[in-house]
Amino acid sequence: MRLLSSAVVGFTRFLVVMSAASGAAAEELAGSLIATISSSSGRIAVGGIEPQRALHIALEAEKLVARIESGLGRRVLPARMKVVVAITPAGPDASGRIRLRPDPSGVRPVIEVTWDGRTSEEDVLEAVGMVIIRQLRRGCGMQSPGAPPWWTGAGLARYVRPEVRVADYRRVYTAWQDELLPPLADFAVGAPPPTGAGLEKSISAALFGWIVQSAGGLRQALNLISRFPDNERADLWLARILAGGDPRRLQYGWELFVAGSPRFTTGSEEPEFLRRRIQSAIRVSAAQAGTLLGRPFDRDPDLSSLMDLPFEERRLMAAWLSVRLQQSVPARYRGMADAVEHLVRFFQLLRRPRLDRVAAARELAAAGVAPRPGETDGVINAPVPAR
Repeated sequence: MRLLSSAVVGFTRFLVVMSAASGAAAEELAGSLIATISSSSGRIAVGGIEPQRALHIALEAEKLVARIESGLGRRVLPARMKVVVAITPAGPDASGRIRLRPDPSGVRPVIEVTWDGRTSEEDVLEAVGMVIIRQLRRGCGMQSPGAPPWWTGAGLARYVRPEVRVADYRRVYTAWQDELLPPLADFAVGAPPPTGAGLEKSISAALFGWIVQSAGGLRQALNLISRFPDNERADLWLARILAGGDPRRLQYGWELFVAGSPRFTTGSEEPEFLRRRIQSAIRVSAAQAGTLLGRPFDRDPDLSSLMDLPFEERRLMAAWLSVRLQQSVPARYRGMADAVEHLVRFFQLLRRPRLDRVAAARELAAAGVAPRPGETDGVINAPVPAR
């Protein structure tokens, strides 16, 4: 309790400082903070925020480092290396910010953070992820430890925690289906987002996962990232390591990866994620229907009401939905194969000039993909053409 009651408050900045050669400088800094909350190993010390949160951040950062080191099979932060976190709230005219820079000696990296209402513990862990990547770059003898883009550190910190990774993949997949994902090349060279949760953070985890998949594992992926060329653009580097240097293949491969991301989910998460995946694939917005059929719709069309469309419109809509479903939700997924097969047969029936409505309704009912009571993200309304 004495340790908790002595936490520091009222700092003017937030620093994460590490020394690869010696822990003496970090120990001196920790002492200058009056008091800190330390993790069990002593490698993470947090001050400048309420004691309970400081302790939680220290423990979570320690677990993050342990996960990464376990995946690599070796230490990343030397035993005597001290990571010190000092936190201060933002002033009335300041916003949350995290900035990593070298200290005056040019040896130790410093992360400066301003904590506002949007800042979270995740921002601290993502900063620790970048500290680890920079340490790996030093181990590879790279001349410019500051070269990797921001999303490598955020992606590492989020990817190695399965519960965060699964949620991120869900979010990225949904954004992709809704055509809200930025082009990967633009994202790769973009500036770091503000502190707090955001789609960019989830994209960083998914992109890191694609690098891990392509490289053949976490160790190989970190080996690639730690050798990020000092003077190469991030988008060109991604195209080179993931798409044979072809930017067009990079975007195509990225969308294929996002469409197949549920293969990374585990346990009870998978059936629910795949069910939502099907719902997303067969969802049609009024704007999409209007573009495809060449006339405006007041509301989003639903599957059963597609049977009421004229043949040519019904055929076009069914063909489009069938292709989208099979591309984004392959029938090989166990537990969802039956639903996909029934939906594909339903779309085949819709494409016939003489529609067997009884058979179509039977296939749609057998698919069992209607939204559950209380859900709104999968609800699809009947088509109402604008008069």
